[in-house]
Amino acid sequence: MKSHSDEYYHHQQQQQQLENARNILLVDDEPDTLFTYKTFLLDIKGYRVDAFHKKHCSILHK
Repeated sequence: MKSHSDEYYHHQQQQQQLENARNILLVDDEPDTLFTYKTFLLDIKGYRVDAFHKKHCSILHK
């Protein structure tokens, strides 16, 4: 069983990885294409991937 300090450390480590991640924004009108690219890129550590199939949604994304 993990202690609270182990859980805290793990959470802090995940937060640091997200802060250091490179951001990738995918926009395509084909959901299958988005799924394929997003799945591939998420397997590579160090990337945060957001995918949209409507361009106006991607513009509003922060």
